[in-house]
Amino acid sequence: MKHNVVLIGGLCVLAVAAVPFSRRPAPATGTVKVHCSQGSNAAFVTPQQVRINVGDMVKWASAGNVVADSITIELKDSQQTWPFAGNPPAGGDTVRTGAAQQRGTYGYTVKLVCRHPSGNTHEEIDPDIIID
Repeated sequence: MKHNVVLIGGLCVLAVAAVPFSRRPAPATGTVKVHCSQGSNAAFVTPQQVRINVGDMVKWASAGNVVADSITIELKDSQQTWPFAGNPPAGGDTVRTGAAQQRGTYGYTVKLVCRHPSGNTHEEIDPDIIID
């Protein structure tokens, strides 16, 4: 009987050791497409609201027929602190954040310099980021 208990106990230890430890999924990147104004259509982003998790990043990329030469991201509320590692992204037709560090809802402004045939225009869009 004593050998049966030891054997059963040993099997339980092996069974527990065989169960993999749960891991957090790899950080994801939420992608926001930035569209400059064109004709009577105002500038916009898709999606209007991006939802990510702590540890994830956000990338904004110029899309559409009118190219953004420069994308700058700023928080609308000066009382909030930037919720990502590093500084708010600026410059180029694609920009990205570091890893999200704080949960919350953040209104932000996308400032664009859009290259139109008649010359460059400065445009702004006001979407939201939600970090769970």
